[in-house]
Parts: sequence; C-alpha cells; structure tokens
Amino acid sequence: MIRSEQDYRNLSKNETKIGIMLINKKIIISNKIKKIKIDYLNKNIIIPKSIIFAEFDYKLNFNKIKIPKNMLKLSYHIKSNIIYKININNFIFLNIQNNRIKDISALGNIHTLFLMRCKNIKDVSVLGNIHTLNLCFCENIKDVNALGNVHTLNLSCCKNITNASALENVHTLTLYGTNITDVNTLKGVNKLILSKKQNNIKGVDKLNNIKYL
Repeated sequence: MIRSEQDYRNLSKNETKIGIMLINKKIIISNKIKKIKIDYLNKNIIIPKSIIFAEFDYKLNFNKIKIPKNMLKLSYHIKSNIIYKININNFIFLNIQNNRIKDISALGNIHTLFLMRCKNIKDVSVLGNIHTLNLCFCENIKDVNALGNVHTLNLSCCKNITNASALENVHTLTLYGTNITDVNTLKGVNKLILSKKQNNIKGVDKLNNIKYL
C-alpha cells in the first residue's frame, strides 16, 4: 500500500517484502501480487497482468498508470474519468465514487457495480442486467423501471425516486432515503430495507420481508 510520500520513498527499502520496486523512476509491481491499493502516486506505474483487483484513491495521475486488460476488479474514489481510458469488458467488479461520470452505457455487463455519489447520472436503463448495483446518493436518478431484474439493488438516499413498482423481482432492495410512498407491489422482494422514519409508506403492513435501519 502506498499512502504517502514517505511510503513512496521507502519503496526501495521494502521491495522484497511488499513486491514493489522503484526502477528508473518507475514503480514496478511484482507479478506475484494479486491485489493492490494505492492512495498516493506521482510517478509512472506499471501494473502486471497478475493484478486482478486494484484500488486507487486521492491524488492520482491516471495518465501514468497502465491498466492490464485482464483486470477483473477496479475501485477508485476520485473525479477522474478513467473509465473512458480502460478496457472494462472483463470486469466483474467496478466501484466508482464521487465521480462526474454521465455516460454509463459501457457498464451494463459488469457483475457488481457501485456508482455511489455519482450525481450526474440520470439514465440507468442500461444497467438492468447487473447482479449487484449500488446507486446510493445518485440524486438525479428518477426512473428505475429498467432495474427490475437486478438481484441486489441499493437506492438509498436517491431522493428523486418516487416509484418502485417495477422492482418486485429484486431479491434485496434498499429504499431508505427515497421518496417512495407505496411498496404494495413489492411482494416478490425477498428482503426490503427501509428507514424507521419511513413509517408512512403504504403497503408495508402487507409485507413480511421488511428490515428497518
């Protein structure tokens, strides 16, 4: 893990322990490493094909990062639009937070997708085949009719969502912080998560799958 300038300076001292080497001002990662988290980076980095999960945070220059084509999982919590610079066809997990992303048309085949606090997203119609989808705090989403086949769906704090009638086949559904007022049609939902403050929602008394937060 590289979390600070000091961590970066200590790379050469710890290269045999953490599998990372500094060569000609480039960070070289051992091909024995499968997972990496980098919180700080100001140099070029070469990520080997062995990496299947990478997590990037904070002050990163993605123009200096080469993502291997066979990477399966990627998590990044910054405003960069790296998503347009990498091949995500093989991804099974993608976590994007606090991002300016608008066009999500390329993300429809990912197994597990987190798009938390991506407030520019409005149209989620391409995400109907996602297995696990987290849209927490995506406040500009209004229409979720296309998400009825998602297995696990988190719509918490999506304040502009008022209708969940098309989500009756979702296995696990989180709706706290939304403006949904009627859950009468959600009888097929295996687990429905609401807030105790949502005590005025119609149809709750007819369901036996409620969990309160």
